[in-house]
Amino acid sequence: MLRTLAITLSILLLSACASAPSGLTDDSGSNLLSGGDVYTLTNLHADPKKKRLFAVNYQQPKLIPLCTKVKLDALSGKKLIFTTLNDDQTYQYFHHKKAAAEPFDMHLKRYFGSKCNAGKVNSLSKIDQAGIKAGTIKKGMSKDGVILAAGYPPRHVTPSTDANEWTYWKNRYNRVVIEFDVKGTVKKIID
Repeated sequence: MLRTLAITLSILLLSACASAPSGLTDDSGSNLLSGGDVYTLTNLHADPKKKRLFAVNYQQPKLIPLCTKVKLDALSGKKLIFTTLNDDQTYQYFHHKKAAAEPFDMHLKRYFGSKCNAGKVNSLSKIDQAGIKAGTIKKGMSKDGVILAAGYPPRHVTPSTDANEWTYWKNRYNRVVIEFDVKGTVKKIID
């Protein structure tokens, strides 16, 4: 019985190690887990009470603004724990394999990096800037503005940001659909 338990535990530990990302580097090659500067690359929307986020990118009420400096505390195959340095709040970011439709480390690279391009926001329209600042999607925003304001739409319902219709989840049960015109600006928000 003890031997069976030991074997089962060993298998579980080995499979957990195999599914955990070996590291997290951004596009510039910087290791984001090494303790260097790390920033949010889009606004993030967290559950304010439970201090958690999901790879499905629920549009929750707590806004963690674009370019917030963070510390990545721990990473496994299913969860990232990070702390926002401006207010010392710790959050859990859960992987959702189906919704992310990509490995967790690849998903996280779109949301965290060693440099935040705040200048990109300044090059966008006033409506984009207002939406990004508020963390909301507004009519007239560009696709880039929507991504910076709300993050990427989950890939299981919006496989490509080249599409002219994106779907976000407000919560587990409610969605919001964003329709873009041929120029790539928001023409309709179906809530």
